[in-house]
Amino acid sequence: MAIFVNKEKIDDAVIEQEFKVLCQRYSSIMKPEEIQSNREKILADARENAIERMILTQEARKQVEDPAPNDVEGKIFQLKELYGKQGQFNKMSEEDLAKFRNGVRDSMKIEKYFDIICKDVKKPSTEECRKFYEDKREEFLSPEMVKASHIVRRPLAGQKMPVFYKNMREIRQRIIDGGDFAAAAIQHSECKDSNGDLGWFPRGEMVPLFDDVVFNLKVGEISDVFQTEFGFHLVKVTDKRPAEYVEFEKVQGSIEQHLMEELKNEEIGKAVDKLRETALIEEMPETS
Repeated sequence: MAIFVNKEKIDDAVIEQEFKVLCQRYSSIMKPEEIQSNREKILADARENAIERMILTQEARKQVEDPAPNDVEGKIFQLKELYGKQGQFNKMSEEDLAKFRNGVRDSMKIEKYFDIICKDVKKPSTEECRKFYEDKREEFLSPEMVKASHIVRRPLAGQKMPVFYKNMREIRQRIIDGGDFAAAAIQHSECKDSNGDLGWFPRGEMVPLFDDVVFNLKVGEISDVFQTEFGFHLVKVTDKRPAEYVEFEKVQGSIEQHLMEELKNEEIGKAVDKLRETALIEEMPETS
């Protein structure tokens, strides 16, 4: 079925793009099979988003003057550079290129129309930002972090485990006796990236057994030899940072921006609802 808004057909490609955007958004909270089982619901939401986009586009055409041709061409150039699709753009037919140019022009007008809708939206106060910070405090908890280096090895084919394990223990002892861990990593580790330095990482970034060992070591301490699915390890913790709340002052700007976007979206939603009251929305069979 084709969808028309005030007698203007919504391009199937617009609905398809809205569907892709929603699927990508849901992928952070849904498994692929859940997305598939909810396909019809997501597709219905994509259609609704496309309808609202068309309503806003039609009103923007009325409320906003056409951007200057040079501005439109500049925007198209930016899109080419951003997405690296110059080749695809060059392969467009004149008809497709004209349609794309009109779409860019509409998008630019919608942005201006959003500015009109949101002109009276006031910046959130410090008190409102602080309340958000206190209400969502757990979201501003910086996790415990560890900085560590490691040596990882696997036994050679046919090598007896007692011999391999004894060799790993000897490497550990030489480091404890004053040897340089980075030099030992270069010489012995199968992972020589950054001389074995893993940098900073929180719990959950490594496999569970690795975390269990590393996060229970003190700064400067070297682990005993232990095994994960990646091989046998020696780890040295070089620094630690405890879990702590990020100070309000450090996140106030991002909170303010987040709340501002929420307020703007609320105003845009009200505008869409009002325009929809008088919009003619029809579904008709596709004509061949």
